[in-house]
Amino acid sequence: MDPLFLAYSCYRRKKYQECTDICTELLEKNPYDQASWTLKTRALTAQVYVDEVDVDEEGIAEMLMDDNSIAQVSRPGTSLKQPGTGHGGPSQGVRPMSQSGRPLSGFTRPGTQAHTARPVTSASGRYVRLGTASMLSTPDGPFINLGRLNFTKYASRQNLAKSLFEYIFHHENDVRNALELAALATEACQFKDWWWKVQLAKCYYRLGMFRDSEQQLKSALKQQDMVDPYLYLCKVYLRLDQPLTAVEVYKQGLDKFQGETTLLTGIARIYEGLNEMENAVKFYKDVLMYDSMHVEAIACIATHHFYRSTRSSTEILQIFTEPTPVSDNIAMAESAPINDGIVMDDTVLLRKHLLIHDRAVQQIIVLDRYIERVKEKAVHQVQRGNKSRALHLLNRKSVAIGLKNTYRQFRLRKWYQSQVLVVSMLSTLRPNQVTVQPTEPDTNPGYEGQQMELFAKSQMVAQCSFDRAV
Repeated sequence: MDPLFLAYSCYRRKKYQECTDICTELLEKNPYDQASWTLKTRALTAQVYVDEVDVDEEGIAEMLMDDNSIAQVSRPGTSLKQPGTGHGGPSQGVRPMSQSGRPLSGFTRPGTQAHTARPVTSASGRYVRLGTASMLSTPDGPFINLGRLNFTKYASRQNLAKSLFEYIFHHENDVRNALELAALATEACQFKDWWWKVQLAKCYYRLGMFRDSEQQLKSALKQQDMVDPYLYLCKVYLRLDQPLTAVEVYKQGLDKFQGETTLLTGIARIYEGLNEMENAVKFYKDVLMYDSMHVEAIACIATHHFYRSTRSSTEILQIFTEPTPVSDNIAMAESAPINDGIVMDDTVLLRKHLLIHDRAVQQIIVLDRYIERVKEKAVHQVQRGNKSRALHLLNRKSVAIGLKNTYRQFRLRKWYQSQVLVVSMLSTLRPNQVTVQPTEPDTNPGYEGQQMELFAKSQMVAQCSFDRAV
């Protein structure tokens, strides 16, 4: 098999080290083999390549010595550096917060949750690590000696210039030489190649020249509408602490590339950083419409629903002396973000259970007071010698006790026993108008819902009959 073809096959299968070794052997035989040289350059770059759009570590030096901010105190909802207040969303008091006061995302992103301290003198630990990666490829030194390269010659040869630029920028982390090569290559192609303008913008961004980077990206978008320039331009605005401007740019990109998940995810991240969780969840759901397996969207929606349902779980613990499993499941029902149709039915059912239970607790308190009052009146009537009136009051007391027992049975989820008590009460209060009959217990999944509905109806009839009798 041709060694160059084998090296290319290893590169396609992401076996970069094997590809590098084969290319090294070919270059030892023929140092001027451009195909082997380019392939080895790409393999070395792929080993340490990091997407510049998603990863951006902002060190302490950038945060403390920021000379791009316009105002020290920004307006609420317009800055990512100020803690948000949660516009239109539920209380985030139970949600873990970052050091800046914003709620933690459901998806760990590099640079946002590293929990590592950087000295003021270091710009970024990742860039320092990548700068020494070239020494690991060969024991004698770097693969390419940048000090001896004639960038003007390479800039005019587009087939070599792009792979060389990526090697210098990502592998060697030499931004100054990468910027020089990009500038010469842009001039060589008569400023008509949008790709080189994006690379210039990346170099300017790495050097902290954000306005120059913005100009290059806008110029690239005028020549060619691509997703990458929109993403890099929004990254620049976020570094300038202009999240609302970044959202507008994202939406302009969505007008050209409808349904692009990277643009939708960017908008959702900004809203999440501003603590506008309702808007963030809305865009994360839009992401799932186009990519149902998007891990970040699923994780963030699940995290939002989980912390939102914690309030319902707390409510359950306050109401129930012994929380029942069906009531505790309200948190899980609200935490499922995908099957909204099924989940909403379960949530309504469980909330109805809470409502009926709360009503039962209130009725038990009222009936306890009524029973004590009727008992006192019955004793008073006996003392006065009015036995018929006392007997009538004792009958009311027994009915009230039966009604209270039905509520207690319902609290214990003993559906059949509660219905038997209700039917017996109705037969006492309305002998000729009993229309509700108890049903035997069933293991059918919809049994509890049916019993709650039946209990609510029959209990309402019994309560009304009792009120009329009283």
